[in-house]
Amino acid sequence: MKIARRCMLVTQFALICGCTHVPSQDAARIRAAYHSYLSVGKGETRPQVVSLLGREFRREGDGAYCWEVRYDSLNYASLRIRFDPSDRVNDTLVTRGWGFQDSASKEKPVAANE
Repeated sequence: MKIARRCMLVTQFALICGCTHVPSQDAARIRAAYHSYLSVGKGETRPQVVSLLGREFRREGDGAYCWEVRYDSLNYASLRIRFDPSDRVNDTLVTRGWGFQDSASKEKPVAANE
């Protein structure tokens, strides 16, 4: 009985790992973007941010600028910046999806450089 239970647990673990696997080059790209996003500091100018990250991915309706690196809907790094009227970083919000989607492990926003 114990052997059957262990086999079942190993099989379930293998299935879960296989379903959430992100190729290493994509995982490295997401990790690098995440750390770059965390390095953006309050008060930096828009040209400084663009020189560090490149052009924004999109601009949202509320005026925020967004940068994003995505493998799929669950594995990504995202940065949302609001600039003040003098074009300096006012606030940032960095999020990262880790490949899980349940109530205990949803991606958690990280307020960077507050």
